[in-house]
This record gives sequence, structure tokens and C-alpha cells, in this order.
Amino acid sequence: MIQSITSQGLVLYNRNFREDDKLVKIFTEQAGKRMFFVKHAGQSKLAPVIQPLVLARFLLRINDDGLSYIEDYHEVMTFPKINSDLFVMAYATYVAALADASLQDNQQDAPLFAFLQKTLELMEAGLGLSSFDQYF
Repeated sequence: MIQSITSQGLVLYNRNFREDDKLVKIFTEQAGKRMFFVKHAGQSKLAPVIQPLVLARFLLRINDDGLSYIEDYHEVMTFPKINSDLFVMAYATYVAALADASLQDNQQDAPLFAFLQKTLELMEAGLGLSSFDQYF
């Protein structure tokens, strides 16, 4: 069954698929972790928001049995300070990978999503990495 929802989501990673398509793993607040298919990703209007560690409000077509699809997006947050510092980006990627590993696909976990979002926002605001090391 395919349903359309609007949900905040964080792109965990993307993988090339065939010649110019991508598979994008997004952790959504309402639908959990899902894999999305993006056709012609290089020329797609979705190209800017399917990069890792991009937070946006997505309009999604959720398929319970296979790949889902991204229809549109708005309210994009890109975390420029995280992306400009290699060490901070490594920590942020590690936290995203922990969230990915700790949750089954298609399983909703709004508190984990809120925790991950807040962690990235604090890292973007300049939370010292020494503080971060104490928690992770």
C-alpha cells in the first residue's frame, strides 16, 4: 500500500544506483528509516536535499513493500558549520550511523529522531567536542 505523508527527515546516506539514479536512506520522524529511489538524481530538483546530513520537511510517497519516493521538500537545514569542519563532520556522521544501526527499517522512533536532530543542532551551534566525547 502506498500512502502520501509530510514528515521531517534527515538524510543518513545515499548510494549510486544504475547509471544516474540514487538510493537515499532517510530517517523520518513519522515513518522511521526508509529507503527512497530518486531517478536521474544528478538533474533532479531533489539533488540538493539528498546529500547526507540534510534535514528537511519532505512530501513522501511511502511504500510498505518496496522503495519509497520523494515528491517534494521544503524547510531545508544543511548544517554548514558541521560540513565545513572535517572532524565535526566525522562525529556527526558517526552519530547518524549509530541511529541507523540502532533502529530497524520502517520502524518509527520519534524520540530518537528528536535526539538526533537536537544533537546535530548543538554540534552546529558549536558544542565543544570534549563535551561530545563524554556522551559518545
